[in-house]
Amino acid sequence: MDRSPARLNLEHLKKQAKELIRLYRRQAPEAYARFRQALPAAAGRSDAQIVALDLRLHDAQSCVARDLGFASWPDLRRYVEAQLPPGKSKADRVRR
Repeated sequence: MDRSPARLNLEHLKKQAKELIRLYRRQAPEAYARFRQALPAAAGRSDAQIVALDLRLHDAQSCVARDLGFASWPDLRRYVEAQLPPGKSKADRVRR
């Protein structure tokens, strides 16, 4: 997957977060590992402890954002929304 910030698509990122929370609810080990790596609340916890956190979609969104180097989902969303669409001027981007 191309994780270049210049090629991020907010709809695709939302789908990634939804898929991650689905995997978590199915108790998939790869979801636990991903949360453990990217989510501070899950760092250093066992699978059972991560299950007990009762993580939600916003936690998965935070995980996706942190995987891409952003501090939070809102930071990632603002970055994606502020990207200069083709044919738009810098002034248009500043207004957004």
